[in-house]
Amino acid sequence: MNTINVSYDDLLKQALSIKNLKVRRIALNFLEAGKSHFEGLKKAREKMLNSHTVKMFQVYPKLN
Repeated sequence: MNTINVSYDDLLKQALSIKNLKVRRIALNFLEAGKSHFEGLKKAREKMLNSHTVKMFQVYPKLN
């Protein structure tokens, strides 16, 4: 599977340049959903890293 790195700002500029209003709205909704999903994943990762289990493995690295 190939990965393409594109910034959110570039995608937003492309979405805003769409002439058809219905298609533009769909593109913007898709971007917003992706952004909120990414933020949710980021918060979940931070919560996991702050959990007791992860701290225990950081304190006792020989358990890994």
